[in-house]
Amino acid sequence: MKNLTLTFLTCLFIVLSAPVESKKNNNVLSTQDWHDACTRAEQNWISFCHGYIQAVVDSYKENEICIDPSAATRADLVGMTDTFLRKYPEYMIGGAFDQIKKIMKSVYPCK
Repeated sequence: MKNLTLTFLTCLFIVLSAPVESKKNNNVLSTQDWHDACTRAEQNWISFCHGYIQAVVDSYKENEICIDPSAATRADLVGMTDTFLRKYPEYMIGGAFDQIKKIMKSVYPCK
């Protein structure tokens, strides 16, 4: 019994003393990369940007933003985001999804 306890404690010590690494998530699209891609006049990039904008819009909860769908197409939203980023380049820092959400919330607030 004493050997079993000692073996168990030794194994536990080895497992708990192993280094644990946190992996950086390299799959996050930066706002700068999004902007670079979404200012290209190529159909594949245009489709990507329209889909990305739609994903951002779909992520909002009800009444979190108020966009009139008849007045703002996906192309309008991409254009608005491009204009906003050119005017406020500090928003280029960080992940595209979160920054675009902030931009839309500030441009299309619910009253």
